[in-house]
Parts: sequence; C-alpha cells; structure tokens
Amino acid sequence: MKELFKWIGFGLLMTVFLSCESEKSKITLEPTGIRIQLTLNGPIYQGTFYSGYLPRTDYAIWIEDQNRQYVKTLRITRSVVSVGDYSHVDHLPTWMSKSGITYDKLLEETGNQPGVAPSFEGVTSASPYFPSEDSTQTFVVEWDFTDSHGNAVSPGTYYFCAETANITKNEASSYTIQAETTSGSIDLKKNQIIPASPTAHIRELTGEFVVEKALSKSGWGITEPK
Repeated sequence: MKELFKWIGFGLLMTVFLSCESEKSKITLEPTGIRIQLTLNGPIYQGTFYSGYLPRTDYAIWIEDQNRQYVKTLRITRSVVSVGDYSHVDHLPTWMSKSGITYDKLLEETGNQPGVAPSFEGVTSASPYFPSEDSTQTFVVEWDFTDSHGNAVSPGTYYFCAETANITKNEASSYTIQAETTSGSIDLKKNQIIPASPTAHIRELTGEFVVEKALSKSGWGITEPK
C-alpha cells in the first residue's frame, strides 16, 4: 500500500511539473527596446584651409516610422544642436531635413543664448576625432519604443538611421559638406531587424532587441533572449 501511495504521489508531482513546463512554453520574452550600434571612421576633413587643426566628425542616430517620417533622435553631436559662433546644424543635411530643425529653432530653444538646445541635452555627445582612415569608433544607443514626446509608438515597421559628416574647405568664405547616410529596419510585429548597408565611412549600423523580463504572449514577443 505504501508503494502504491508513493507512486501516486510521484505521478501527481510529475503532473504538476509538466503543467508548469507547459505554461512556460506559452510565455515568451518581450523586447523592451532596441540596442543600436554604429561604427564609423569618418568622413575626415579634406581641404587646405586648416593647418595644424583637423575638424571633427559629426554624426546623428535617429528613428523614422514606416512612412519615413521623423520619430526621435537617439544621439547627436553637440555642435550640431548648439547655438553659438560655430553651429554645425547644416553639417547633417538629411537629419536636419527629417527632423525639421533649423538654426532659428535652436535659437528659440536657448533663448538666443549660446549652448545646447534643451530638447537635445540628453542625447548629445562630443564630435569624434579620426586621425586616420584606420581609426574607428563605436557608439551604442538604445531606443525604448517611444517618440520624441515620450509616447509609446505603435507596433509596425521603423527605421534606425545614421548620418555622419565632415567638410571640405579650401577658403575662408565657403565649405562643402561630406555627408553619408544609411538605415536599417525594425519590424515590431515580426520582431525582425535588418542591419543597414555600410557606406564609405559608416562601417556598421546594426540593432538587436533588448529583453529584460518575460511576459505573457500578447502583442510583441520573441522566443529567445539576445
């Protein structure tokens, strides 16, 4: 009789264990954001105007929706969104066009005072320096699925974009922008990420889902953590 109860108890334990495992299989890990990595090595200043000084490279990383409309800037060099004697807002023509930012708008934000426009203070960084074509730098940012106002975006297709630029300058009165832009895509319904095509100086622009906790399988979900 004891043996019988022992086997009945064992059977009940196995039933509970298998039930728990079955429930686990119904749970997926839901992404809480996207981690984007940008690796670049320029463009590097070209020209004869500067001697003993090498202008630094500007860059921006931002998000666009499925209609290629601007959503949010994730990282940008301070000189681009600063008010002062040497604003570089026109150094990133694609980002400038997409975001709708002009020098006049930056002036409004700062109250006509030198400094970084307040709406970009949390996402600025120093302009990187590339002494040679062999020197590269990597920047990592995260997107938490919100727009520039902090509102959650709807599931769909989005693009993570990067632009990097420098100048060619041979005389004091003029310069030419050297700008490169590329983008990868994010499908928040299928949980798929397609990396961007490299350019001459954007070596890599990739993304991966950030997974922090397991949630029930409703809405977005991926089966394996990164």
